[in-house]
Order: sequence, then C-alpha cells, then structure tokens
Amino acid sequence: MSFRENLQHLRSARNMTQEQLAMLIGVSRQSVTKWEAARAYPEMDKLIKICDIFGCSLDDLVTGDLTDAVPSPGEILEDAPATDICGYDTHMRSFAVRIGAGTSCFILGAALSILLSAIFAEDAVPPIGLLIGILAGLALVVPAAMEHSLFQREHPFITDFYTPADRARSAKRLAYVLILGIGLILVVTMCADLCSQFLAENFVGAIELTGIGCGAGMLTWAGIMHNRLNIESYNRSVAEDLDRKEIEKIYGTDSSEAVLYRARMNQLAGMLCGAIMIVATIIGLCLLFLPVPPAISSRFWLSWPIGGCLCGLVGTAIAYMKYRHS
Repeated sequence: MSFRENLQHLRSARNMTQEQLAMLIGVSRQSVTKWEAARAYPEMDKLIKICDIFGCSLDDLVTGDLTDAVPSPGEILEDAPATDICGYDTHMRSFAVRIGAGTSCFILGAALSILLSAIFAEDAVPPIGLLIGILAGLALVVPAAMEHSLFQREHPFITDFYTPADRARSAKRLAYVLILGIGLILVVTMCADLCSQFLAENFVGAIELTGIGCGAGMLTWAGIMHNRLNIESYNRSVAEDLDRKEIEKIYGTDSSEAVLYRARMNQLAGMLCGAIMIVATIIGLCLLFLPVPPAISSRFWLSWPIGGCLCGLVGTAIAYMKYRHS
C-alpha cells in the first residue's frame, strides 16, 4: 500500500479536510493535495507530524496498509464550518495584549523619568525611569515577537474560520477603542496644558506622556486584534518571510518569483523603517537629555510619532510597488 493511499484514508476516515490537515502539519492545502496525488512527497519532519496526528508508526504510514484502520469516535470531526484547530485566535489575543502593554511601557518609562526629575535633583535619577520602561517593554515585546515568529513557522497557512459576525464585532470594537484611545490622548494633553499654570513643567510633561502611553497601548492592542481577522494577510505575510526553497515547497515553483519579490520589498521596508526609528530615537533622547530649551525638550516625544508617520509613508509606497508588480 502506498503512502498516498494511507494518507487519504486516515484523513477521510476522520472527516478531516485537506485544509485542516495542512494547518495541523504546518503547510498549505496545496501541499496535502500534491501528496495525495503522488506529485510530491513530504519531508521527514512532516512525516513525523503526520504520524503524531494519526497515531501511527512511520513504517506503517510509508510502507504499511492503514486502509483498514478505524478511528475512535472522538477522532472523527463533525461537519461544521471551519474552526480554529491550531490555536491561532488564542495566540493572537495574547500577542496583542503583550505588544500593546509593551508599547505603553516604553512611553510610560519616559513619563516616569520626567516625574523623577521633578521630584529629585535635576540630573540625579532621570534615566532610571526611562530604563525601567525600556526593560519592562522589552520583557513583554521580545518574548511575544519570538513566540509569534515560531508560531508562524509552525503554521504558515491558516484556514479562515472567522464569521461575518466576528468581523462586524471586531470593526465595532476597533471604532470604539480608536475613539477612546485618541480621546484619552487629547483630553489628557488638554488637561496638562490647563494645569501648566499650577504645576511645574516636568509634572505637566509626565502627565502628557502618561496619557499618550496609555492611549498608544490601547490603539496598538486594538489594531492587532482587528488585523488578526485578516487570515489572507497572515498567510501572505508568512509566505513572504520564507526563503525560496520553503516557498516552492509550500506554494510551488510557479508562484515563487512573485512571493520572493514581495519578500524583498518587505525587507526593504523593514530596513528603511528601522533606520527611520533609530534616527527618531536618537533625536528624542538628545532632546530629553541634552541641554536644550525647555520648550523644545518637553516635546521630545514628538520624534516617535513623526518617525511612525514616515514609516507609514514608506509602507504605503512599498505596498503600491507590490501592487504594481502583481
């Protein structure tokens, strides 16, 4: 008995679609189709995953006869709309919370630094608050980014299981959070300006940055939560991060050149945005710690929003180039 016949039986006996099996293995549906049509053969790591999924040995899967194997009732999937069988939604919710909280920590650290400079001697402890914020932000962002990258490697293709109702709720939540987050930033900034007549300038700056930090974290969280429903974008972005061999293995040689072009453009966008944000960070830190007029130093945080806007322009230009090439 051949591998393809064993695979077809094991999958169909469990009422499992090719897309569901592909998600569990970490390949595209096209790969499973090719395996079952004997037009391609999985690599050893994929064979081991298949054995784990169906509870069989490698010898039986490749050279044995499993067409008489009957799955237990608990292994048979019910006929129902596509479901999240690889934990994508749970993973993305956790990712959104940690990235949003990390974004807030970076800005709140600057607020703490300014507050400490108002309470203690001017040049005694200001960097401590900033350091605390950076370390806290990195402790949240770096592990989240590493886990997300690992998840993408293990699951390069996800079947869209979200319903129109899910998308409607997400759009409504995004609108509410955008209004709340932007409103929070504006209200806190206005209140800080009003309090400038009664409070020292450093206290006013700390209040402004606190509102900006909380609002930025909320907006970041809401953006990731809403974007998680764009499964097509996830599949495309993961494919564009793979190398040529992996792309050809998952999508075939016909689509590899187009995907590789988008991957190169993404790398270019990443390098440009990285350079922009490094320059913005240097400018912001210089305004914060170098002897400059207080009216300028209190607005040091503007360097990051300006850098973000420039990154947005770069991303738009790159997206247009990819659109023209497609």
